[in-house]
Amino acid sequence: MALISKRRSNRQIPKAALPIPTINKAFAYSAKDNKTLALSKLKYFQQNINNWVDIDSKQLIGSGNTIGDCELVNPKTEAYQRMSEYGSAMLGWDFIPVDKAHTLATHLCWSGPYNSSTGYWLINNDKPSNPMLITTAGNEYDAGEIRAANKDRGIGDCWNSATWTWNGKTFVKSAEASTGLCRGFAGGAWDLPTYVSKVIDSNGKAQ
Repeated sequence: MALISKRRSNRQIPKAALPIPTINKAFAYSAKDNKTLALSKLKYFQQNINNWVDIDSKQLIGSGNTIGDCELVNPKTEAYQRMSEYGSAMLGWDFIPVDKAHTLATHLCWSGPYNSSTGYWLINNDKPSNPMLITTAGNEYDAGEIRAANKDRGIGDCWNSATWTWNGKTFVKSAEASTGLCRGFAGGAWDLPTYVSKVIDSNGKAQ
């Protein structure tokens, strides 16, 4: 709510609220479909993904004193080498079919005491050499939605979350929120959305 003095000649008028964006969610496989890539395609992706993704980019591995968004994607980084001493099995690429024509390539980006994040790249199966980075902050994927959730401290009383939704061509941000300041309440004290949208599923129903 904004309070405006009617007596001031130079009073400012609040800007109108922007319309809520609508996202038409497209069909995507779910975990229960148990879809996997053909073995030949899986091997092809595994052999080439480090060439298709610019794993040397400053965005991913940082530069100087700047921390990268996904340092564990590059075997040359100190972060990767330290992690490999404890869990090398966690440092490989995974490939998740989205639909018949698209695949998500995923890789652990960083891992801490109570948070971790995974990078998600969208691959066009017919032209796989130019994967599109969706986010390096994800945690899980299923049925056309990439989700992220991270807590600000160990007791879990303050959280940040986001969702990206599949529209048939790419994943677009559909939600972002936080629970505000850490106040000692498990799960957070409030639900404070910072980005909202209207998602329409493939059956024409609002989610």
